[in-house]
Amino acid sequence: MAVIARKGDVASDVRMFQGAYLVGYLGYGLLVWCALRGDASQSWDLRKWFLLGGFILLRAMLAWFEPSDDVYRYVWEGRIQGAGFNPYTIAPDDARLILLRDANWEHINHPDYPAIYPPLAQMVFRVLAWIQPTPQAF
Repeated sequence: MAVIARKGDVASDVRMFQGAYLVGYLGYGLLVWCALRGDASQSWDLRKWFLLGGFILLRAMLAWFEPSDDVYRYVWEGRIQGAGFNPYTIAPDDARLILLRDANWEHINHPDYPAIYPPLAQMVFRVLAWIQPTPQAF
């Protein structure tokens, strides 16, 4: 929502967000309905491919939206872990991390707070940052 508020035309952006949310729920409901109906012995293969295709299509549709400002934090925390720092003990605006800052660093929310995400999430951030440290990859 913070990203929407920065753009200025909040009313139209909120309507677009609500519409996308509704389409997502309708698509999810359709996929669940298709997975649960019919004879499982004959149609499961077709339903499995339909579900997989539906999930891929929904994910591709979301690729057009600007990422949440939280994503920049995820990327940052994954990157600093890879550099040997503990995100629970050091905040993003700490002077020891100046050399790791990039263009994405400016978008981190609450740079004066250390990490709040649980350890499993931190492990996922580290792996994703190792693969490709960009908000789009996350």
